[in-house]
Amino acid sequence: MRPTGMASGAPAMDQHTDRAPRPRRPLIWGGCLLLSVLGAAGWLGLGERPAEPVAAEWRGAGGASSAQGTSRDPSLVSNPVAGAAPAAPGPSRGPLSIPDEALAAIPWHRYPSGMPAAADLALQKRDARQAYAVAADLQVCQGMGAALRALESQLNRTTDAARRQLLQQQWTVRQKDAAYCQAIPGDVGALRLQLLALAVQQEVPGSGTDLALAGQGGQPAVMKQVLQEMALGHVRALSMVADGMVAAATPLQVAAARDAIVRGARDPDLQGPGGPELDKELDFLQRHAAVDAWKADPGNGGKREAASRAWIDAQGGARLEPSTDSQVRALADQYLAALKRRQKAHQNGG
Repeated sequence: MRPTGMASGAPAMDQHTDRAPRPRRPLIWGGCLLLSVLGAAGWLGLGERPAEPVAAEWRGAGGASSAQGTSRDPSLVSNPVAGAAPAAPGPSRGPLSIPDEALAAIPWHRYPSGMPAAADLALQKRDARQAYAVAADLQVCQGMGAALRALESQLNRTTDAARRQLLQQQWTVRQKDAAYCQAIPGDVGALRLQLLALAVQQEVPGSGTDLALAGQGGQPAVMKQVLQEMALGHVRALSMVADGMVAAATPLQVAAARDAIVRGARDPDLQGPGGPELDKELDFLQRHAAVDAWKADPGNGGKREAASRAWIDAQGGARLEPSTDSQVRALADQYLAALKRRQKAHQNGG
Protein backbone atom coordinates (compact mmCIF):
# COMPACT_ATOMS: atom_id res chain seq x y z
CA MET A 1 0.00 0.00 0.00
CA ARG A 2 1.29 3.41 -0.85
CA PRO A 3 1.67 5.94 2.00
CA THR A 4 -0.86 8.72 1.98
CA GLY A 5 -0.79 12.22 3.32
CA MET A 6 -1.60 13.06 6.94
CA ALA A 7 -3.84 15.69 8.35
CA SER A 8 -3.46 17.34 11.74
CA GLY A 9 -0.36 15.34 12.50
CA ALA A 10 -2.15 11.99 12.51
CA PRO A 11 -1.70 9.11 10.08
CA ALA A 12 -4.45 9.04 7.48
CA MET A 13 -6.55 5.92 7.34
CA ASP A 14 -7.19 3.90 4.22
CA GLN A 15 -10.52 4.82 2.67
CA HIS A 16 -11.73 1.24 2.57
CA THR A 17 -10.31 -0.28 5.78
CA ASP A 18 -9.37 0.74 9.27
CA ARG A 19 -5.71 0.06 8.57
CA ALA A 20 -3.15 2.81 8.73
CA PRO A 21 -1.20 3.39 5.51
CA ARG A 22 1.96 1.39 4.96
CA PRO A 23 5.09 2.70 3.28
CA ARG A 24 6.14 1.31 -0.08
CA ARG A 25 7.75 -2.10 -0.01
CA PRO A 26 11.54 -2.00 -0.32
CA LEU A 27 13.24 -2.83 -3.59
CA ILE A 28 13.95 -6.44 -2.73
CA TRP A 29 10.31 -7.37 -3.48
CA GLY A 30 10.58 -7.31 -7.15
CA GLY A 31 11.79 -3.77 -7.46
CA CYS A 32 14.93 -5.40 -8.78
CA LEU A 33 12.89 -6.37 -11.81
CA LEU A 34 13.33 -2.99 -13.47
CA LEU A 35 17.05 -2.97 -12.72
CA SER A 36 17.46 -6.38 -14.29
CA VAL A 37 15.48 -5.28 -17.35
CA LEU A 38 17.64 -2.21 -17.83
CA GLY A 39 20.79 -4.31 -17.65
CA ALA A 40 24.06 -2.63 -18.41
CA ALA A 41 22.58 0.87 -18.66
CA GLY A 42 22.35 0.99 -14.88
CA TRP A 43 25.98 1.98 -14.54
CA LEU A 44 26.00 4.59 -17.28
CA GLY A 45 26.30 8.29 -16.39
CA LEU A 46 23.81 10.84 -17.70
CA GLY A 47 24.32 14.00 -19.70
CA GLU A 48 22.74 17.34 -18.98
CA ARG A 49 20.69 17.83 -22.14
CA PRO A 50 18.83 15.57 -24.54
CA ALA A 51 20.80 15.03 -27.71
CA GLU A 52 18.13 13.49 -29.93
CA PRO A 53 14.79 12.84 -28.23
CA VAL A 54 13.36 9.35 -28.50
CA ALA A 55 9.66 8.69 -27.96
CA ALA A 56 8.89 5.24 -26.61
CA GLU A 57 5.69 3.48 -27.52
CA TRP A 58 5.40 -0.23 -26.90
CA ARG A 59 2.27 -2.28 -27.13
CA GLY A 60 2.30 -5.40 -25.02
CA ALA A 61 0.29 -8.58 -25.44
CA GLY A 62 -3.29 -7.73 -26.26
CA GLY A 63 -2.32 -4.46 -27.97
CA ALA A 64 -2.55 -2.18 -24.93
CA SER A 65 -0.13 0.72 -24.95
CA SER A 66 2.42 0.25 -22.18
CA ALA A 67 4.66 3.26 -22.66
CA GLN A 68 4.34 6.47 -24.57
CA GLY A 69 6.10 9.80 -24.39
CA THR A 70 8.76 10.74 -21.91
CA SER A 71 6.81 10.61 -18.66
CA ARG A 72 7.86 8.27 -15.87
CA ASP A 73 5.30 6.39 -13.78
CA PRO A 74 6.04 7.35 -10.14
CA SER A 75 4.32 4.22 -8.88
CA LEU A 76 6.99 2.05 -10.44
CA VAL A 77 10.35 1.31 -8.89
CA SER A 78 12.86 3.66 -10.46
CA ASN A 79 16.34 2.97 -11.66
CA PRO A 80 18.72 4.71 -9.24
CA VAL A 81 20.76 6.12 -12.09
CA ALA A 82 17.84 7.13 -14.28
CA GLY A 83 16.19 8.91 -11.37
CA ALA A 84 19.32 10.75 -10.25
CA ALA A 85 20.29 14.31 -11.03
CA PRO A 86 22.04 14.53 -14.42
CA ALA A 87 25.79 14.22 -14.17
CA ALA A 88 28.13 16.66 -15.81
CA PRO A 89 29.29 15.29 -19.16
CA GLY A 90 32.74 13.77 -18.86
CA PRO A 91 35.33 13.04 -21.50
CA SER A 92 34.08 10.82 -24.28
CA ARG A 93 35.43 7.28 -24.19
CA GLY A 94 35.93 4.99 -27.12
CA PRO A 95 32.98 2.86 -28.27
CA LEU A 96 32.24 -0.20 -26.15
CA SER A 97 31.68 -3.56 -27.75
CA ILE A 98 29.02 -5.59 -25.93
CA PRO A 99 27.17 -8.54 -27.49
CA ASP A 100 23.44 -8.02 -27.87
CA GLU A 101 22.80 -11.12 -25.77
CA ALA A 102 24.54 -9.51 -22.79
CA LEU A 103 22.12 -6.58 -22.91
CA ALA A 104 18.98 -8.63 -23.47
CA ALA A 105 16.36 -8.82 -20.73
CA ILE A 106 14.81 -11.95 -22.27
CA PRO A 107 17.11 -14.98 -22.79
CA TRP A 108 16.44 -15.35 -26.50
CA HIS A 109 18.31 -18.64 -26.81
CA ARG A 110 15.78 -20.23 -24.43
CA TYR A 111 12.90 -19.61 -26.83
CA PRO A 112 13.77 -20.75 -30.35
CA SER A 113 10.05 -21.26 -31.02
CA GLY A 114 8.89 -18.28 -28.97
CA MET A 115 7.73 -17.81 -25.39
CA PRO A 116 4.12 -18.99 -25.94
CA ALA A 117 5.39 -22.34 -27.24
CA ALA A 118 7.74 -22.70 -24.28
CA ALA A 119 4.92 -21.93 -21.84
CA ASP A 120 2.57 -24.42 -23.52
CA LEU A 121 5.25 -27.11 -23.51
CA ALA A 122 6.03 -26.59 -19.82
CA LEU A 123 2.34 -26.89 -18.95
CA GLN A 124 1.80 -29.94 -21.15
CA LYS A 125 4.85 -31.80 -19.80
CA ARG A 126 4.23 -30.61 -16.24
CA ASP A 127 7.80 -29.31 -16.20
CA ALA A 128 7.66 -27.13 -13.09
CA ARG A 129 11.19 -25.75 -13.29
CA GLN A 130 10.75 -24.69 -16.90
CA ALA A 131 7.38 -23.21 -15.97
CA TYR A 132 9.00 -21.16 -13.22
CA ALA A 133 11.72 -19.93 -15.59
CA VAL A 134 9.16 -18.84 -18.19
CA ALA A 135 7.08 -17.16 -15.46
CA ALA A 136 10.11 -15.09 -14.47
CA ASP A 137 10.54 -13.88 -18.05
CA LEU A 138 6.84 -13.09 -18.30
CA GLN A 139 7.29 -10.84 -15.29
CA VAL A 140 9.98 -9.02 -17.27
CA CYS A 141 7.42 -8.57 -20.04
CA GLN A 142 4.96 -7.08 -17.56
CA GLY A 143 7.57 -4.45 -16.69
CA MET A 144 8.72 -3.81 -20.24
CA GLY A 145 6.81 -0.56 -20.64
CA ALA A 146 8.47 0.91 -17.54
CA ALA A 147 11.88 -0.29 -18.72
CA LEU A 148 11.43 1.42 -22.08
CA ARG A 149 10.40 4.67 -20.43
CA ALA A 150 13.42 4.64 -18.13
CA LEU A 151 15.79 3.81 -20.98
CA GLU A 152 14.21 6.54 -23.07
CA SER A 153 14.85 9.04 -20.27
CA GLN A 154 18.51 8.06 -20.10
CA LEU A 155 18.95 8.25 -23.84
CA ASN A 156 17.33 11.66 -24.12
CA ARG A 157 19.53 13.11 -21.37
CA THR A 158 22.89 11.70 -22.46
CA THR A 159 25.31 13.72 -24.58
CA ASP A 160 28.48 11.67 -24.18
CA ALA A 161 29.03 9.91 -27.51
CA ALA A 162 30.31 6.60 -26.15
CA ARG A 163 27.60 6.32 -23.56
CA ARG A 164 24.97 7.26 -26.08
CA GLN A 165 26.21 4.61 -28.50
CA LEU A 166 25.75 1.91 -25.86
CA LEU A 167 22.32 3.21 -24.94
CA GLN A 168 21.32 3.21 -28.61
CA GLN A 169 22.42 -0.42 -28.82
CA GLN A 170 20.45 -1.27 -25.73
CA TRP A 171 17.41 0.50 -27.14
CA THR A 172 17.63 -1.73 -30.22
CA VAL A 173 18.00 -4.84 -28.06
CA ARG A 174 15.10 -3.82 -25.86
CA GLN A 175 12.89 -3.54 -28.93
CA LYS A 176 13.72 -7.18 -29.66
CA ASP A 177 12.82 -8.04 -26.06
CA ALA A 178 9.53 -6.23 -26.56
CA ALA A 179 8.87 -8.21 -29.75
CA TYR A 180 9.13 -11.45 -27.76
CA CYS A 181 6.60 -10.09 -25.32
CA GLN A 182 4.27 -8.77 -28.04
CA ALA A 183 4.09 -12.24 -29.56
CA ILE A 184 2.38 -13.62 -26.45
CA PRO A 185 -1.37 -13.87 -27.12
CA GLY A 186 -3.98 -13.18 -24.48
CA ASP A 187 -3.41 -12.17 -20.86
CA VAL A 188 0.27 -12.36 -19.89
CA GLY A 189 -0.58 -12.13 -16.18
CA ALA A 190 -3.04 -15.03 -16.38
CA LEU A 191 -0.50 -17.20 -18.19
CA ARG A 192 2.11 -16.37 -15.55
CA LEU A 193 -0.31 -17.44 -12.80
CA GLN A 194 -0.81 -20.81 -14.52
CA LEU A 195 2.92 -21.40 -14.70
CA LEU A 196 3.49 -20.37 -11.09
CA ALA A 197 0.65 -22.60 -9.91
CA LEU A 198 2.36 -25.58 -11.53
CA ALA A 199 5.67 -24.59 -9.91
CA VAL A 200 4.01 -24.39 -6.50
CA GLN A 201 2.42 -27.81 -6.97
CA GLN A 202 5.92 -29.26 -7.37
CA GLU A 203 7.38 -27.00 -4.66
CA VAL A 204 9.90 -25.14 -6.81
CA PRO A 205 11.72 -22.76 -4.39
CA GLY A 206 10.61 -19.16 -4.83
CA SER A 207 7.38 -19.94 -6.64
CA GLY A 208 5.19 -19.68 -3.56
CA THR A 209 6.33 -16.16 -2.77
CA ASP A 210 5.93 -15.11 -6.41
CA LEU A 211 2.41 -16.51 -6.56
CA ALA A 212 1.49 -14.88 -3.25
CA LEU A 213 2.76 -11.52 -4.47
CA ALA A 214 0.70 -12.01 -7.63
CA GLY A 215 -2.44 -12.00 -5.51
CA GLN A 216 -2.87 -15.71 -4.74
CA GLY A 217 -1.55 -15.65 -1.17
CA GLY A 218 -4.80 -16.86 0.38
CA GLN A 219 -4.48 -20.38 -1.02
CA PRO A 220 -3.39 -22.96 1.60
CA ALA A 221 -0.81 -24.53 -0.73
CA VAL A 222 0.70 -21.12 -1.46
CA MET A 223 0.92 -20.17 2.22
CA LYS A 224 2.55 -23.52 2.99
CA GLN A 225 5.10 -22.94 0.24
CA VAL A 226 5.90 -19.42 1.50
CA LEU A 227 6.63 -20.82 4.97
CA GLN A 228 8.91 -23.46 3.43
CA GLU A 229 10.74 -20.80 1.44
CA MET A 230 11.24 -18.72 4.58
CA ALA A 231 12.87 -21.73 6.23
CA LEU A 232 15.14 -22.05 3.17
CA GLY A 233 16.38 -18.47 3.48
CA HIS A 234 14.25 -16.63 0.92
CA VAL A 235 14.17 -13.06 2.21
CA ARG A 236 10.91 -12.11 0.47
CA ALA A 237 9.12 -14.97 2.23
CA LEU A 238 10.65 -13.88 5.54
CA SER A 239 9.40 -10.34 4.92
CA MET A 240 5.87 -11.48 4.09
CA VAL A 241 5.62 -13.48 7.31
CA ALA A 242 7.09 -10.65 9.38
CA ASP A 243 4.54 -8.25 7.87
CA GLY A 244 1.67 -10.53 8.89
CA MET A 245 0.74 -11.29 5.28
CA VAL A 246 0.70 -15.10 5.67
CA ALA A 247 -2.38 -16.22 7.57
CA ALA A 248 -1.01 -19.72 8.06
CA ALA A 249 2.01 -18.46 10.02
CA THR A 250 1.89 -19.03 13.76
CA PRO A 251 2.46 -16.17 16.21
CA LEU A 252 5.86 -17.71 16.98
CA GLN A 253 6.83 -17.74 13.29
CA VAL A 254 5.76 -14.12 12.87
CA ALA A 255 7.71 -13.03 15.95
CA ALA A 256 10.76 -15.03 14.87
CA ALA A 257 10.64 -13.58 11.36
CA ARG A 258 10.60 -10.07 12.80
CA ASP A 259 13.43 -10.86 15.20
CA ALA A 260 15.47 -12.29 12.34
CA ILE A 261 15.03 -9.02 10.44
CA VAL A 262 15.88 -6.89 13.49
CA ARG A 263 19.08 -8.81 14.24
CA GLY A 264 19.95 -9.63 10.65
CA ALA A 265 19.90 -5.96 9.64
CA ARG A 266 22.75 -5.42 12.12
CA ASP A 267 24.65 -8.63 11.36
CA PRO A 268 27.90 -7.92 9.44
CA ASP A 269 27.76 -11.40 7.88
CA LEU A 270 24.61 -10.39 5.99
CA GLN A 271 25.89 -7.07 4.69
CA GLY A 272 27.60 -6.18 1.44
CA PRO A 273 26.81 -6.82 -2.24
CA GLY A 274 24.33 -9.60 -2.78
CA GLY A 275 23.08 -9.40 0.78
CA PRO A 276 19.37 -9.62 1.64
CA GLU A 277 19.17 -5.87 2.43
CA LEU A 278 17.40 -6.46 5.72
CA ASP A 279 18.02 -2.84 6.69
CA LYS A 280 15.26 -1.85 4.26
CA GLU A 281 12.91 -4.40 5.77
CA LEU A 282 13.76 -3.21 9.28
CA ASP A 283 13.03 0.37 8.28
CA PHE A 284 9.61 -0.71 7.00
CA LEU A 285 8.80 -2.61 10.20
CA GLN A 286 9.92 0.26 12.42
CA ARG A 287 7.78 2.81 10.61
CA HIS A 288 4.75 0.60 10.84
CA ALA A 289 5.44 -0.18 14.50
CA ALA A 290 4.95 3.49 15.33
CA VAL A 291 1.49 3.42 13.77
CA ASP A 292 0.59 0.17 15.55
CA ALA A 293 1.59 1.74 18.87
CA TRP A 294 -0.68 4.73 18.21
CA LYS A 295 -3.62 2.53 17.11
CA ALA A 296 -3.33 0.60 20.38
CA ASP A 297 -3.50 3.87 22.35
CA PRO A 298 -5.29 6.38 20.10
CA GLY A 299 -5.73 8.93 22.86
CA ASN A 300 -2.00 9.29 23.42
CA GLY A 301 -0.88 12.52 21.75
CA GLY A 302 2.80 11.57 21.84
CA LYS A 303 2.18 8.28 20.03
CA ARG A 304 -0.01 10.08 17.55
CA GLU A 305 2.77 12.53 16.75
CA ALA A 306 5.32 9.70 16.51
CA ALA A 307 3.05 7.85 14.08
CA SER A 308 2.81 10.97 11.94
CA ARG A 309 6.59 11.45 11.89
CA ALA A 310 7.10 7.81 10.94
CA TRP A 311 5.94 8.58 7.39
CA ILE A 312 7.90 11.81 7.02
CA ASP A 313 11.25 11.63 8.81
CA ALA A 314 14.20 9.96 7.10
CA GLN A 315 14.71 7.79 10.18
CA GLY A 316 11.06 7.62 11.18
CA GLY A 317 9.48 4.89 13.22
CA ALA A 318 10.08 3.18 16.53
CA ARG A 319 13.41 1.47 17.11
CA LEU A 320 12.80 -2.27 17.32
CA GLU A 321 15.05 -4.27 19.63
CA PRO A 322 15.92 -7.98 19.49
CA SER A 323 13.52 -10.33 21.21
CA THR A 324 14.31 -11.60 24.70
CA ASP A 325 12.07 -14.66 24.30
CA SER A 326 14.22 -17.79 24.06
CA GLN A 327 11.81 -19.61 21.72
CA VAL A 328 11.58 -16.65 19.38
CA ARG A 329 15.35 -16.22 19.29
CA ALA A 330 15.96 -19.92 18.68
CA LEU A 331 13.65 -19.99 15.66
CA ALA A 332 14.99 -16.66 14.42
CA ASP A 333 18.51 -18.12 14.61
CA GLN A 334 17.39 -20.84 12.20
CA TYR A 335 16.04 -18.26 9.77
CA LEU A 336 19.26 -16.23 9.98
CA ALA A 337 21.38 -19.33 9.38
CA ALA A 338 19.29 -20.13 6.30
CA LEU A 339 19.72 -16.56 5.02
CA LYS A 340 23.49 -16.85 5.40
CA ARG A 341 23.62 -20.21 3.64
CA ARG A 342 21.57 -18.87 0.76
CA GLN A 343 23.69 -15.72 0.49
CA LYS A 344 26.90 -17.76 0.49
CA ALA A 345 25.52 -20.06 -2.21
CA HIS A 346 24.53 -17.04 -4.30
CA GLN A 347 27.99 -15.50 -3.94
CA ASN A 348 29.54 -18.80 -5.01
CA GLY A 349 27.36 -18.89 -8.11
CA GLY A 350 24.86 -21.40 -6.76
